Amino acid sequence: MKVQFSLVGQLDRPADLYFDMDAIPQVNDAIDIYGGNFFVRTVVWYPQGDQEAASDDNTPFVYIVVGDRRPM
Repeated sequence: MKVQFSLVGQLDRPADLYFDMDAIPQVNDAIDIYGGNFFVRTVVWYPQGDQEAASDDNTPFVYIVVGDRRPM
């Protein structure tokens, strides 16, 4: 499945990354991405694709926000 990653909490935020993945990480999972170890903060499923995109792409995808671990 197509997965889009965004990094939050960094001053110099890199561009979003896109991957094709078989398994989707869940909230609080640690993943190695953007050259470091970050934690999944949000997972949003788009089973109908991006309905607001300029193109008519209805390919399902998952949007994941990663960053430092949230304080408890």
